Amino acid sequence: MRYKIPKIRTLRIYIAFFCCISFPSFVFAQKTMSLNEARNMIINNHIREAVDGYSQLVAKDSTNASLLAEYSYVLALNGAFDCALMNLDRVRLFSPNLLDGQFYTSLVFALMGYDELSDEFGKIVPVNKRPQWISEPQCTELLNKYKRRSNINKDDYPKAFIRVNQLTASGLYLQSTVLYEEMIEEEPRDYFPHLGYSIVLEKLNLYSKAAQELDIAIQMMGNTPEEVKAKEVFEKRKIELADKMNSPQKLKNKWFKLKNEFNPQTMLYVGGMITESYLSIDSRFGLFLNNTFNGAVDLGVSGSDGDVNANFGLSGYKRFGVFVWGEGLNLQVGNSTTTFSLKSSAGLSFINRKRNSSWDIFFDYFLPLGNGKSSYGISIGKTIYFGKR
Repeated sequence: MRYKIPKIRTLRIYIAFFCCISFPSFVFAQKTMSLNEARNMIINNHIREAVDGYSQLVAKDSTNASLLAEYSYVLALNGAFDCALMNLDRVRLFSPNLLDGQFYTSLVFALMGYDELSDEFGKIVPVNKRPQWISEPQCTELLNKYKRRSNINKDDYPKAFIRVNQLTASGLYLQSTVLYEEMIEEEPRDYFPHLGYSIVLEKLNLYSKAAQELDIAIQMMGNTPEEVKAKEVFEKRKIELADKMNSPQKLKNKWFKLKNEFNPQTMLYVGGMITESYLSIDSRFGLFLNNTFNGAVDLGVSGSDGDVNANFGLSGYKRFGVFVWGEGLNLQVGNSTTTFSLKSSAGLSFINRKRNSSWDIFFDYFLPLGNGKSSYGISIGKTIYFGKR
């Protein structure tokens, strides 16, 4: 029997039916969960869905240290402790003194069953500087539900020693910390892990616990001539650790902490326009008051038909995705005139993937307050962003 080709009308029905089924699933598959939605997933105990949401957000903003630290907490809630620690070590490499990083490190260690380490990191973060989206009772509820003893060591004891040394040499101190804890639990009579552990704890600025581990190692050492000499060296190091706890190093740590608490995002813009008869070079230094709005001080030089003018101003800029809108007050000082103008700006700003700079195209309009002619122009420039983003 020969196969009959469907009529055109029948084919259209098939295609329409296929599109009706496929299009919604395609649209929803492309939708990215917002940060607030992902956080609500955690609070409502939908951890698997929260992991998916955070993984999409991190893929889009992989250098955001605060987001990465938060993602580490979600991974730990899901039992992926190895990945959580790897991400927290990345956070420390990006921003060693980030308070969000210390806070989520405390939560992750609590979930892994290392209460002493959790307390050490938790007391670094003042209560009023902790993330506001999750409350202490909610953290406690999640801890009681998802806390379990971790085991990231999949090697035998000698191989674990090699791996922990590699981690420490690479600056991955949080992974080293847990591995040392597991090695000490596996071989409680060996003092070498305590010695290595004290070095890692010192790198993490946990001087009291570092001195404690060093003291345990000294007490466990024997009385051979080599060990007696080593004890003398380690006793001196204990004194050095005590000095770091009660010396200018402590003040230095407080300075880093204060610096981290006040780490505003600022920006610097340089741009302008050059034509056959007109030249304008503009710069702007601003402070971000929130994630999308900044106030700025404007400075610039313009020239036309032999006249050179200096421009000074104050302005505010609001970002709507790629689009930017700004309003401000401008003072133009020339050879014989001084003019105040209202300045309106609109343009496009294309931020790079690292979110530390952008290329900007602006249309600027100046409306004089009093006598004078209005003016306008299009400028192209580059903005560089500084500080925590």
